[in-house]
Amino acid sequence: MTDSARVIDHRSLPSGTVSFLFSDIEGSTQRWETHRQAMQEAVRRHDALMRGVIENYGGSVFKTVGDAFYAVFSTAPDAVVAALEAQRSVASEDWSAVDGLRVRMAIHTGIADEREGDYFGSTVNRVARLLAIGHGGQILVSGVTADLVQGQMPSQATLHDLGAHRLKDLAYPEQVYQVLAPDLSREFPPLRSLGALPNNLPLQLTSFVGRDEEIAEIQGLLSKSRLVTLVGSGGVGKTRTSLQVAADRLDSYPDGVWLVELAPLTDAELIATTAAGALGVSVAPTQRPIDAVIADLRARAALLVFDNCEHLVAQAAAIVNEILRHCPHVTVLASSREGLGIAGEVVYRMPSLRVPPLGEPLTAISAMQFGSVALFAERAAAVSSFIITDGNAAIVADVCRRLDGIALAIELAAPRLKVLSVDEVDKRPSDRFRVLTGGNRSALPRQQTLRALIDWSYELLTENERTLFRRLGVFVGGFTLEAMTAVCTDERIEAWDAVDLLQSLVEKSLIVAEIGDAQQRYRLLESTRQYALERLARGGENDIFARRHATQFLDFALRSQADYGSMGYDGWRATYDPEIDNFRVALDWAAGDHGDVEIAAPLAGALTRLWRELSLATEGLRACEAILARLGERDDSETAAPVWLAISALTANLFLKSRRLEAAQRALRLYEGIGDEDRLMDALLQFGDTLRQLRREAEAIEPLSRALQIARRRGERYRTASALGRLAIAQFYLGRTEPARQATEEARGIFRSLGRTRDLVTLTLNLAEMEAGDGNTERSIELAREALSETSATRFAADRSTLLSNLSGYLLTAGRTGEAIAVMREAIAATRERQEAVLFTIALQRAALIGLAHARAAESARLHGYVDAVFEALGSMREPLEQREDDQITALLHEHLSGDEIESLAAAGRTMTQDEAMAIAVSILDTAQ
Repeated sequence: MTDSARVIDHRSLPSGTVSFLFSDIEGSTQRWETHRQAMQEAVRRHDALMRGVIENYGGSVFKTVGDAFYAVFSTAPDAVVAALEAQRSVASEDWSAVDGLRVRMAIHTGIADEREGDYFGSTVNRVARLLAIGHGGQILVSGVTADLVQGQMPSQATLHDLGAHRLKDLAYPEQVYQVLAPDLSREFPPLRSLGALPNNLPLQLTSFVGRDEEIAEIQGLLSKSRLVTLVGSGGVGKTRTSLQVAADRLDSYPDGVWLVELAPLTDAELIATTAAGALGVSVAPTQRPIDAVIADLRARAALLVFDNCEHLVAQAAAIVNEILRHCPHVTVLASSREGLGIAGEVVYRMPSLRVPPLGEPLTAISAMQFGSVALFAERAAAVSSFIITDGNAAIVADVCRRLDGIALAIELAAPRLKVLSVDEVDKRPSDRFRVLTGGNRSALPRQQTLRALIDWSYELLTENERTLFRRLGVFVGGFTLEAMTAVCTDERIEAWDAVDLLQSLVEKSLIVAEIGDAQQRYRLLESTRQYALERLARGGENDIFARRHATQFLDFALRSQADYGSMGYDGWRATYDPEIDNFRVALDWAAGDHGDVEIAAPLAGALTRLWRELSLATEGLRACEAILARLGERDDSETAAPVWLAISALTANLFLKSRRLEAAQRALRLYEGIGDEDRLMDALLQFGDTLRQLRREAEAIEPLSRALQIARRRGERYRTASALGRLAIAQFYLGRTEPARQATEEARGIFRSLGRTRDLVTLTLNLAEMEAGDGNTERSIELAREALSETSATRFAADRSTLLSNLSGYLLTAGRTGEAIAVMREAIAATRERQEAVLFTIALQRAALIGLAHARAAESARLHGYVDAVFEALGSMREPLEQREDDQITALLHEHLSGDEIESLAAAGRTMTQDEAMAIAVSILDTAQ
């Protein structure tokens, strides 16, 4: 398998807008390994066939690499006809000697640069990415090409729309079509695009240029090492390169490629939480986030990209080290300004883009061989009519040399061609460098080079552009137009002018526009954000705009509270989840020494729901306790009310019952005096729910009934349903089964009409428990399965764990032991993965019950001791169904063992680890299956 030595007369190749046909043999590497001799003959026949068809239809093969063909056509219809005929020719041949041979093909049209018989540019990269998502026997066509061939398709051939797909260049989605013909295969697996493969890689609005050699080197290192760290100065291109490497490696990791972005973080304790969020892992209230991450990744083959580690390098290293030690199939690609210092780490020092050597004669073709020049040319062409020529190639090369080939510096300089000529761009940085270095250009460190470019770019802005740029530094993790207008506009920059100014900053590469699923967002790169904050502080404006930012996000958080009951759950998450870093920085400032606790307290209260939904209850509780410490003796004032209410909600599942009761009592007393009915309802619900949790159901009825009365009077349907649900549970435990059932059904009806699937699942689970407690086991099984149908392994995972646990108990009670064991296995796996201690322990209790029916009394006794110890340690009480099971286990143990044996085995069980207890439970289930 060697590159073609065929010489192409590049003077005969088409130029301008052309259509490319790329092809390769699917699975050729494996065929070469198993059928080397036969494969040599097969590839020879394939090559002759492909070349003959391509040239017969007016195309030119300008390059081959192994079995891959790269051909160019003057027109799109010719490329499509050639692809059809090539597939037919391949299909008509006998390839049995190599276990069959299938060729995938892709066609894309656009402008490309032809240089000395080869083509370069984003069009070429795009068709290569299009080919990568296809399958053998398939012909894929881009949206551009499809538009050009409409009405000119060969007889009986049609285009089938496969939808929009993100390719591995991370750029805008491509509308992809498949060529259909009667004699070609029609059905193929899903395209291997980003949307079909597990990942969270962000969309990039610019193409990736000039890093082919580096990509190949890093790919090679990842194939040999489980930790590769890209090290280099800011702006050199570490982030963009790591994202492209990750995209290219997607096929190598069946469990996905996941970006963990650390740049917005200031608190090292949030690194593991951020990793959990990136992976979509729920963190149980009593669980360390890193434990949840490890539990999820332990048996998975995945690539994690830890980006921008430098400001938290020691803590990031500790997290990465834990993951690598416990998750043998996980690989980490990190980026930082220094290595992580972990055993086994391979450090790759990220070079600047290659620049032309000084004094070397340059043409447009030879200059474009250097990554720095190629990047400059592409970015400049995107904002102006700039084209690199033999006449300006030397000037562009000089610009790139002066910028040390630093990618971000080139990105900042190139857009200036809208207002400056290329020779002026060349002169300006030179002036700046002389100021900084006293004329000694060679002594300028690379980081100073970048700083000089940002300085220069900043000084070229208009006064209003500078003002807006400085103010935008207060945002972390991006911002919307609405947020920008609220925080950054005043008498100096009016709202109507801000959008134009923002667009100008985007065009000058100082702001990045992001295309998202919900709404347009913008962000500053971390290097430029830090610069903007420095400029803001230098002008004495830092506290002014930090306060405005905190005030805006307090308003936004309060809106999230109001929206939770009226918006659909997914829409609510899509709107408010992206702002978590802005909420954090706003709260950090407001709760800090120079902040404003009058903003911090209501902000913490308003963030309660988001903290809970994002499994960040521990983070929220820590923030609330810090605010109370700031308040000091004022912790019983009106200001403290939302903080106490937040604490009562955040501790609901943290097994801090006394703290929850104190917080709920304080919040209720304060809101009784304030007269805020919205928060009063919430305080009543929290107080009543806390009493119910403490099994003081009779006391819980009054506050829950009051909350329901207020909600009904105000026409608040969501809070009405919430109050009904909580009241029903209290009534059920008091033996008022029928009122409890009626209240639950009414609440379910409301949630169903509001489209609140998550809440509906919770109440269906509660109703199933009521039916089971009433002896209607089959109905409880039916309800549990109904609720399970609304969940999945990733959607509402906490509810799914509870449902699986409960369903196993219902099935066991019904005597459907085989079904119960199958569900129990899933429940043990789900609850162990999420580290849900109570549910996991209940599953082990049921395994103990099954063991007693299968002559495993000793193991059941040890499990029973372990379960009792966990419940005691957590301060948790068994629900009625679990209590009946516990009573049954105790009775059966005494039928099989003596009192001394039970006591001894239970004592041994109390000292077991979770892994030891789980091993016994799985062994019992294996025996009983």
